[in-house]
Order: sequence, then structure tokens, then C-alpha cells
Amino acid sequence: VAGRYRKSVYELLEILQTLDARKTFREYECTSLFQYAVKHLGLSEDVAFNFITVARKAVEVPAIKEQLQNNSITISKARKLCPIITPGNQKHWLEKAKELPTKELEHEVAKVNPKGAVAGSATYVSLDRLRLVLGVSKEFMKLLGRVQDLQAQSTQKTSDREAALLAALEHFLERRDPVRRAERIAAVKTARAARTSAATATAKPVPAYSSDSATTNAVRPVLLD
Repeated sequence: VAGRYRKSVYELLEILQTLDARKTFREYECTSLFQYAVKHLGLSEDVAFNFITVARKAVEVPAIKEQLQNNSITISKARKLCPIITPGNQKHWLEKAKELPTKELEHEVAKVNPKGAVAGSATYVSLDRLRLVLGVSKEFMKLLGRVQDLQAQSTQKTSDREAALLAALEHFLERRDPVRRAERIAAVKTARAARTSAATATAKPVPAYSSDSATTNAVRPVLLD
């Protein structure tokens, strides 16, 4: 069973590398390798993301795939190494991966490259949805949580992280984006012009003065006998 699993892991990496290099997934109406892996290979989102990340890094560092094939490291450990392993340091980190448990390896990677311990990425999962992965600080999470609370109070609905981030981004752009400012100014000018035009169109015309009408309407004198 273990031998079949190792072989299947290696073969899956081979397939993903080939699909990625040739962009064959587009022939299956998929916009990304991630979408193909989930839809057609039946992988969960997390598994697909991990395998694709390792497959791409293994193009740069082929020794990763070799270590996976002979069961020296697991796919989980290989994924932990992806942000920091290079052809120059591969020997050091592959040895670490073989010796250390996954959690300790993760800690070692984080010490060397805290931000890189979580590789940032944005991958399409459908035509209008992406999977966003990024590493953030504790302060960031604290601020995000506060925005979630305020968003929930404002809308009287539960606010998730996406809604909170969207609200924060919209607020920033509304205050700082020169394009939006120009659009607001143009909208105000257009509204003023429309009101002026409407007022002019509905105003009643003032009758023009005429000497004939003044004579006709004047009081005529009465002659007494």
C-alpha cells in the first residue's frame, strides 16, 4: 500500500507538471491548473493547492520529487520547504525535512523566513472567484477582527473576513483614490447642470410690455354734460 501511495504521489506530480507546462487544462474549459485539479482530478482544494505548489517548486529543485519518490519526505514537508528551498540550499533543507517532525520543520522555516513561511498566492477556482493565501501578522488579524465587528454592527449581519476586507478597501479607496474623487466631482457637476436645465424648462415666461395693451386696458375718462 505504501509503495502504491508513493508511486501515485510521484505520478500526480508528473501529471501536474506536464499540465502546467503545456497549459493543457485549458482544453478542459479550466482557467487554471488549480481548477482542473479540483474539478477533474477530484482533489480537495487544500490537497490541490499543496500538490501544485510542490510540483512547481520541484521543477526548480528536482531533488524534491526524488525524495518524495523514495519516501524520504512527505508531501506535507515538501510543501513547508517550498518558500525557502533553492538549488543552492536544497541539501541542507532536505536533510532537515528527513530528520525533523513536520511541526518542528515548519518552525525552522519560519525562523529563517517568517513572511515566506506562508507563500502568498492568488489562484482562480472559478471564473469570478479566487483562492487567496497570504501570511499576516497578529496585529493584522487584530485589526481585521475589529473591522469585522464594525461591519457586523453596521449591517446587522454576520461579517466574514472577505466582507471585512472588502469594506476596509472600499473605505480607503473612497477617501484616497484620485480617480474616484474625480468621478465624484464630475457627478456633482452633472447633477447641478441637470437641475439648472430643469429649472429653466419649467419657469413661466414673463409677458412682454406693449403700448397697445396699455392703452386698451387704461381707464377711459367719463364726459359729463
